[in-house]
Amino acid sequence: MRLMPLALLALIACSEKETGDRRQGTGDRRRETEETEGCTPRAFASSVDVREASGAVWVPASFGLEAHIVVVGDSGTKGAFAVIDAEKGELLGKGNLPLGEGVSDDIEGFARAGDLYHALASNGRVRTYRRTGATAFELVGEPYELHPELVCAQPMRSNCKLDFEGLCLTDLPGAGCAGYAASRAKGMLVCVTIRPDGTLTADPERTLAVAPPMVLSGCGIAPEGDRLYAGMNGFGGNAVVRVSDWRDPRTARKEPLGPAGTGFCEGEAVGPGGALYRFSDTRGTPSLMSALSCPVRPP
Repeated sequence: MRLMPLALLALIACSEKETGDRRQGTGDRRRETEETEGCTPRAFASSVDVREASGAVWVPASFGLEAHIVVVGDSGTKGAFAVIDAEKGELLGKGNLPLGEGVSDDIEGFARAGDLYHALASNGRVRTYRRTGATAFELVGEPYELHPELVCAQPMRSNCKLDFEGLCLTDLPGAGCAGYAASRAKGMLVCVTIRPDGTLTADPERTLAVAPPMVLSGCGIAPEGDRLYAGMNGFGGNAVVRVSDWRDPRTARKEPLGPAGTGFCEGEAVGPGGALYRFSDTRGTPSLMSALSCPVRPP
């Protein structure tokens, strides 16, 4: 059953609750209902040559490229990715992430913190990469568990337990969460921090409810570090919620932006100045994509 966008936004605004013994901070209800300007589509290529796009991250100019986005496919693509220009969506290159052994290739979240990139599988296991070229990545160590309580028992399984659909990070300094892992099964964001060795860990006690179950498709953090964007899939009308003060789930403020994107959205990336990119998993190649401008209203 598909949920209408307005119904979804009502559910988000009313999602202040406790789930079991886990704390789910939802912020200040009064400020959550402030009006927002929403998102406006802008000229951009309509598709990307990667199958079942699911994870994406915006990257500043580097490796001889202008600002660009790395888009990763999910299960069955063997780590396939495409690199596209962040301005017009033109294809700049393609490749495959090295996967290592014994863990599902169902990559659903892809994020960057400093020189390291992190790929989160739906079963809760993480691969860490160092980028060595425009279309070259090397696997750093072996895949590992984001948190023992959050992973599926069998590492080759997918779409199980919390059924993670996204990952977003910042390497900017600040107290609290460095980002979140997006759980489709629970409709919540789980706080993620970065260890001294650059690997990730999650805190199941710090979560932020943003959607009904089976609707959340991913998240992205603006390069400025001030806003987080949580996206919904087609069952939630491809709606987007912008979150400020996101480092502490208890004080986070959510701003529904309405529907944004085409197809059945399953991946998000965020650029500077409120630039939002959405990628659709249409179970084939190419994957639909769109770029939007989501300006932040002056205080």
